[in-house]
Amino acid sequence: MPFLDRIDPELRPLLESAPEVDLEPYSLEQIAPISRSRPVVFPLVPHPDIEVLDDALEGNGVRLRIFKPRASDTALPAFVYFHGGGFFTGDLESNDSLCQTIALKQGCAVIAVDYRKAPEEPFPAGFDDCCAALRWTASSPMFDSNRTAIGGISAGAGLAAGVAMKARDEGGPAIAGQVLAIPCIDHRLTTASSQMDVDRRVWHRSLAKKAWTAYLANVTGDVPAYASPSIASDFSDLPPAFVSAEGEDILRDEAVEYAQNLMGASVPVDLRVYAGAYHGSFAYSPEAKISQQHFDEFNAALARFLASPT
Repeated sequence: MPFLDRIDPELRPLLESAPEVDLEPYSLEQIAPISRSRPVVFPLVPHPDIEVLDDALEGNGVRLRIFKPRASDTALPAFVYFHGGGFFTGDLESNDSLCQTIALKQGCAVIAVDYRKAPEEPFPAGFDDCCAALRWTASSPMFDSNRTAIGGISAGAGLAAGVAMKARDEGGPAIAGQVLAIPCIDHRLTTASSQMDVDRRVWHRSLAKKAWTAYLANVTGDVPAYASPSIASDFSDLPPAFVSAEGEDILRDEAVEYAQNLMGASVPVDLRVYAGAYHGSFAYSPEAKISQQHFDEFNAALARFLASPT
């Protein structure tokens, strides 16, 4: 069955209206600046109940943006959020609206991280920024260190999975849960879905290979599990997880396999697969029923992670 025929009817119009661009002849060094220059799809409309604060990590100046309820005068539960973008694109502005919405729904603080990106700054630069942002959050009196979760979308979810592993290995900071939406977590691209024929207007195998090559450009020898969490040998003692996958996404099977690995190590996991969705469609078409379901279940899992201990 052709790719478009497999897509949920509510998700097709946006995909069909997008221009077809053949990226095969171009390097990631050429693709990245073009991708970063695209206008923000959902620009922030400030909400009167949410305060937005800008800060930066000491040392490298990586930007942080905090979204928090204005009325709060106590240490807030916190969600450290890593945006998607294939490790080479995306920024705070392109995720402002999403982060504000999460802060409103959860009554928590959302700390968005503008981590460094390939090809200019390959692994471990962006990963180190995400680890530093978690440590910054855990040490800040603004936030409740016992109710701090991490997560992200796509590459951001892959970064979150790696950060959770490093926090476990180093004995902290404590993480109440990890929200891994459509995670990009396996550089090998050997799953059945990674071979799937999908529309070139969505995340596809050729672009994924370019992105992974750029992200791992400084790695010599074995690829670290912090960079590609699926290859880890130990999944035990990791935080509870929400893992989602979109049915017509080349990343589908690596998400499912990762969730199974966590389950096999007795980590509580909520795994969801959304049939008829393509990579990122829940963010691109938020009004579709399947997208609303995805976002509602994302938020329900986050609410469980951030709940007060009983």
